[in-house]
Amino acid sequence: MKYATIALAILITLTANSIAFADGSRDEVKVAIESLIGSELPDAAVVETATDGVYVIDINGTIYHALLKDSVLLIGEAFDLVRGVSLNEEISNRGISAAVSDLTSENMIIFAANDKKRHVTVFTDIDCSYCRRFHQEVPALNDAGLEVRYVAYPRAGIGSSSYDKIVTVWCSDNPQQAMTRSKAGEVLPALSCTNPVADHFQAGVEGGVRGTPTLVLDDGSVIGGFLPANDLLVRIGLKGS
Repeated sequence: MKYATIALAILITLTANSIAFADGSRDEVKVAIESLIGSELPDAAVVETATDGVYVIDINGTIYHALLKDSVLLIGEAFDLVRGVSLNEEISNRGISAAVSDLTSENMIIFAANDKKRHVTVFTDIDCSYCRRFHQEVPALNDAGLEVRYVAYPRAGIGSSSYDKIVTVWCSDNPQQAMTRSKAGEVLPALSCTNPVADHFQAGVEGGVRGTPTLVLDDGSVIGGFLPANDLLVRIGLKGS
């Protein structure tokens, strides 16, 4: 229903503005969307797909699929019915995975596994309740061989209270201990240092991270949201179902 609402709003706007389009080409789709959002899109934000007339649209990191016919623009989520997957989500996840690949583990806070079999990189926020729940599961994940690598993603943005808290964690003498204490609700004395928090946050924004925790596995697959340790371990093959 969400995307039906979006499509209806766009249909009304295009009709009201009497915008005429000939063949639904890439350039026409770009112009149509720009007329709706009131700003210009970079050329790379509109990409042709293998399906004739359907385009992938990236609006500030949010992925849509669009089809333009005459003055009707349909925009929303596309699904591959054979594989049963959302193509929007698949494209978005590739961006998130690429963002992680550009970061170095030396600037992450790592909770090492006892006998490492796999690793997961987690975009995290100190004040996120599900991030705190995830952190409680870290010992069980480590025991099963899953290394947890934290990347900073203060959802309220740079300069916020959440940003200051996570900077303090990164600047602590023992970041792992500080992460655990801070996620348990303890207010730590504010610290400042040269840190990667702003770079992590920007990489997440540009990659398309929309919430925390966002998990990126070592095979590039992405899991959005919290999973209990047992469910996560089963899902990634470190534990039988």
